[in-house]
Amino acid sequence: LRQVRIKHQTKPVEFRLHTQQRAAQRAIFNSFVSIKLCITEQHKKQVTKALKGIEEEEVRILRREKMIPKAQLMPIFDQPFLPQRSTRPLTIPREP
Repeated sequence: LRQVRIKHQTKPVEFRLHTQQRAAQRAIFNSFVSIKLCITEQHKKQVTKALKGIEEEEVRILRREKMIPKAQLMPIFDQPFLPQRSTRPLTIPREP
């Protein structure tokens, strides 16, 4: 006599997709990235503003000190410039 095995009907296992959880994590990550970008942009703006202020201050100082017109000395017409011949010996060319 044969023994007949009776197969029981299987029940499907419920499965959960992690799309909702992944979407929430991605939204948090995107917010962190956008905050970081905003902070770096603000930092760049502050740095450029500080550099611009420093440059403007340097220009102001230069205008105050260097841009004052000063009279040049008059040339001496009694003793005109006469170039003199050099006392160094001439260079002797060498063949390569």
